[in-house]
Amino acid sequence: MPCFAAGTFRSRSALLIALALSILTVPAMGQTGEVGAPSAGPTTEIEIPPLTFDVSVSYGYDLLTETDMSDTYQGLPNYGLELSIGFDENAALLFGVRHGSTEGDPFYNDPTFQSGVKNKLEVTPLSVGLKVNASEHPRLPIWLGGSFLAVWCRETTPGQDDGLASQAQDGWGMGFRASVQPQWRSASDEYGVGLEISFGGADIDLNSSWYGHTASTAGVAAHLVFSKRL
Repeated sequence: MPCFAAGTFRSRSALLIALALSILTVPAMGQTGEVGAPSAGPTTEIEIPPLTFDVSVSYGYDLLTETDMSDTYQGLPNYGLELSIGFDENAALLFGVRHGSTEGDPFYNDPTFQSGVKNKLEVTPLSVGLKVNASEHPRLPIWLGGSFLAVWCRETTPGQDDGLASQAQDGWGMGFRASVQPQWRSASDEYGVGLEISFGGADIDLNSSWYGHTASTAGVAAHLVFSKRL
């Protein structure tokens, strides 16, 4: 009886060892390529184009169209700096600043008044916007843009012979500007030269201890723009 029990134990032990080895040697499900084994579907990679950065300097002239501003100052020469962040071949975000100053006769050059007083106008618009390319030519893009404006303005009237002290009024206003800019790009796409025509502006409430009124920078502008890819 003991011999029979020992033989039975050895047979069961051998069977368990063989079963364990067979389990360890079975490949993991899904790694065999057998019919019915799960397989991963095709993967689609989304390509995000790299950002491009262009810095531009500009110089131009704003023709003021509001009646009082036109009669007093006619227009405003100004220069600007702009950063363009391209997130697509044909679209870019815009962040810019311009500054200009000029002088004008508050009496609209009426010969009845011979005081010689000249008002000074200073304007600094900050802009945030977007532009898109409407051309299919890689070296001759045509940019259509729109920007929101935050415009700071100061108007200064100098003192006069009758003892009236010099007065300065300043304030902020919000506005919008639309633009179109045909541009030429170099073969390396590193440099660009364009002519921007824009329309728009802002109304600014100017106040001081003397009096208050509204100045308008609305008008049509033309700027020569030089760009450099960073």
